[in-house]
Amino acid sequence: MSFIGKLGYSLIVAIIGLFIVFLGLVILIGCIKAMSIIVGKMRENAEAKKPAPTPAPVVVPEPVAEAAAEEAGVDEGELVAVITAALMAYAKGNGGKTLVVKNIRRANAWANAGRADQLTRF
Repeated sequence: MSFIGKLGYSLIVAIIGLFIVFLGLVILIGCIKAMSIIVGKMRENAEAKKPAPTPAPVVVPEPVAEAAAEEAGVDEGELVAVITAALMAYAKGNGGKTLVVKNIRRANAWANAGRADQLTRF
């Protein structure tokens, strides 16, 4: 077989191989589309069977005392005293354990939520 004959045969094999690969991909795409349609119809049927949720009553939140305290210019020392008194009252109910507040800092709710999400997502 000459070089031109081998080259022609190789080209035919390559074209047939590419055709088979793309045919397989088209079949795979068709299967995925069919599955998504089937699952979508199953979800629609499940949602149709569920009773309509009743709207929850709207609760208007009251202003937070913390924001009011900041606006009124409440002294931070007074805030620490109030928190310490509340903790001491709680501690007396738990066997009279002594409690000392050394530091009070505001918690960042978004950071705590992100940390919890990272720890519990798996």
